[in-house]
This record gives sequence, structure tokens and C-alpha cells, in this order.
Amino acid sequence: MPSEMNPVERVRRTIAGEIPDRVPVVPLIIHHTMRLAGVRYDQYAQDPRLLVDTQVRAWQTYGYDGFHVTCDNWILPSALGCPIRFFPDQPPTAAARILMATTGAAGLEVDYQHDIAYYRQRTGGRVCLQGNIEPSGVLFRGTTQQVREACRKAIEQGKPGSRFILSSGCEVPRDTPVANLRAMIQTAQEFGRYEHG
Repeated sequence: MPSEMNPVERVRRTIAGEIPDRVPVVPLIIHHTMRLAGVRYDQYAQDPRLLVDTQVRAWQTYGYDGFHVTCDNWILPSALGCPIRFFPDQPPTAAARILMATTGAAGLEVDYQHDIAYYRQRTGGRVCLQGNIEPSGVLFRGTTQQVREACRKAIEQGKPGSRFILSSGCEVPRDTPVANLRAMIQTAQEFGRYEHG
């Protein structure tokens, strides 16, 4: 049994596939660190030093093995010029409805929270949409019939005018049944055909 390790050794060994002294603990901890430090979200999300200080304070309080330093999902859009709106007590969001279609991208992979009709309306048909069958609730846990129904609905909403690729609305779970993926493909083959005049 390995002797007591420091957190860096423990995490490095684990990543390398070696046996550490124990399982490392690295919580994904954001909001709680701010509450602990009495810091507002808009301050945390815009001040790198404050973000780090806040994370360090939480680490000193709990003594876990590593940091997952992040603040929100708007870091990259912000770096690409998207105007961001900050709030004192919740994550940032886009400051204007500018939806990624105006960036010049040829296509967008869209998540499953809204149906394809919503995204088609929001983008005005300017870009190809790829999506958006729910990965967990439908592809992983659903029946083949539920998969077919979800895929057919997406095809009906996305097919007019082309610029649509049937896909999952995020990563397909590892243990998704083969039959469900086959149902997705078969539905596209059966109902996704375009008529050529």
C-alpha cells in the first residue's frame, strides 16, 4: 500500500493509471466557493485573481485534492466577441440575442432543450443545424419507438429547406443500446429522404 501522498502525487498517479494511496477528491465546486468567500458572481466571473483566491479559500476550508477552476460557459463566446451580461447572484449570459448564427459558422450543433423548430426560427435558416435527440432520456433510456418518434419529429422540423443533420443533442452515452442507435439511423433513412423534381 502506498504511503500517504500529497494531492499532486495522488492525482498524477491516478491520471497515469498507477495506484495512489487513495482515490483523489476534486469536486466541481463554483457557487459554493463564492458563498463561502462572500463574493458576488459577477465579481468572480470577471476577476481572475478573485476567482483563484475564492477557490483557494474553499480548498483551505475542505482540503480536497485539486481544483476545477471555472466560472461559467460564457468564457469562450466572450473571447470571440459576444457581449456578456453579468449578474450578482447567477452565471453570466449573452447580453444580446445575437444566437451563434451571426458568427459566420456554416453549421451549429444544437442541444436538446428546445426542438429543431425553435432553433430554425432563431437562426432564420442561415446555418445548417445538427441535432438534437435527447441523449440520456431518449437514446440511452428510451425505447426504440421513442427514439423513432423523436427522430421523426426532428426530421419533420429540420428537413424543409435542407440545412439539417440528424444527430444527438449532446454526446451519446457510453452504454446506449445498439438498437436505439440503429432506430435513429433507420428513421433518417426512411423519413429523411428528399424528393428531387
